[in-house]
Amino acid sequence: KKNQLLALLSHDLRTPVTSLSFTLELAEEGIINEKEVNQIISNLKRQSFHLSKVLDNTLEWVITEMEGSDSEVLAVNPLVLSEEMVEVMRFQAAQKSQDLVLEFEGNPLV
Repeated sequence: KKNQLLALLSHDLRTPVTSLSFTLELAEEGIINEKEVNQIISNLKRQSFHLSKVLDNTLEWVITEMEGSDSEVLAVNPLVLSEEMVEVMRFQAAQKSQDLVLEFEGNPLV
C-alpha cells in the first residue's frame, strides 16, 4: 500500500509543481502578458487548492497508519473529482494547443 501511495502522491504532486515552475519561467522571460498572467494565477490558485487537498489526505492517511487506526471510507462523486482534475490540467493542455473534453456516460455512482 505504501509504495502505491507514494507513486500516486508523486504523480498528483508532479502536475501542479511542473505547472508552477513552467509559469514562473514564462513570467521571468517576459513571454506572457498581463491578461495571461491573470489567467495563470487563477489556474494556479485552483491547482494549489487541489495540491493542498492531496497533501491533507496524505497526511491524514499517514497519521492513521502510524496510530494503527481503521481508515474511514468516504463516498466520492467521480464526476466532481474528474472535473477538478480537468481544471488542474487545463492550462498545461492549452499551452500545448490541446483541448480537454470530459464526457461521462450514465449516472455517477454517488
